[in-house]
Amino acid sequence: MSYEEDFRRPYIARCACGEGFLRKEIIYSSNDWGTTRESSTPVRIECPKCQEKYYFDRDYLIPKGLSFPKRIAQLPRKYTYSSDERLVGQYDKNTVQAMLDDMTAPKHRFIKDLKTKEAISFAQDWYTLHRKKSLKPMIACLNRIIDCYDELKDSYEQKKPHVDSYNAKQNKYLEQEMLVYENSYYPEFRIDDVKENEEKRRAEEELQKHKYDDFTAIVKYDESYKKDYVGMYWDTMQVIECIDEEYLQLNKSQYGNSTVLILKRYRCRCSRCGEEQDVVSSSFCIGRHDDGSYYSSLNCKCHVISSFEAKT
Repeated sequence: MSYEEDFRRPYIARCACGEGFLRKEIIYSSNDWGTTRESSTPVRIECPKCQEKYYFDRDYLIPKGLSFPKRIAQLPRKYTYSSDERLVGQYDKNTVQAMLDDMTAPKHRFIKDLKTKEAISFAQDWYTLHRKKSLKPMIACLNRIIDCYDELKDSYEQKKPHVDSYNAKQNKYLEQEMLVYENSYYPEFRIDDVKENEEKRRAEEELQKHKYDDFTAIVKYDESYKKDYVGMYWDTMQVIECIDEEYLQLNKSQYGNSTVLILKRYRCRCSRCGEEQDVVSSSFCIGRHDDGSYYSSLNCKCHVISSFEAKT
């Protein structure tokens, strides 16, 4: 289902020099499934000075001549270190063996039992990744690394130039990006109450202007129309007579189709206080609140009807 615009809200912010404004609108849309989303119009710079000096990008006013660097492509997977290769690059074979000896020492079963700094660091990283403190899977991993240490070291050395080059490009990218942020201005947008109220006033004027224009509506009978309530009781209200057999009720919606319901209108009298009132047939129903409690659409003002009475 495609999205359709429901309404817009205007936003405003001070510009970098403080003498003008930035404006944008947030567009609220929805589809037939009830899913909503928001989008924004391009930011307008309503300040001659800032228009000459800045342009808007990534929520910032950026000085002309500066721009965000082009994003770096992801390092190809074939050059990415595996977890075993990273460990081999960090520790030599003797150190890995010392870590293994610490973990396989008598009575060493958990991280708290370890003694060497390297073994403790490896175990803490393992716990962060796997959320397990048992040393048994760590020992299996270190044994695998010891058995394949030379092959892992060769693979690490082959990948290292590519990784170092990528990291250098990444650091340069971050430095250039930070330079742009440091020299740019971040505007703080807020709802433009003045413009919003002006737009509401214009919308109301337009609505009043077309208030009496012809429109199309669907005419249908209400479910309550099919039943005759004369002589019956609803709570303490006795239905005396039907005073209008074709009472029309208009439901004019701003969105979608308008409807005209055909109902009946009755004169009722309270058997408790004698007060009379005219009601439409759709009032003879039991409703239910969001919290699950019940209520009656019709009862006399001389008493309050409870949820239990309404349900009964």
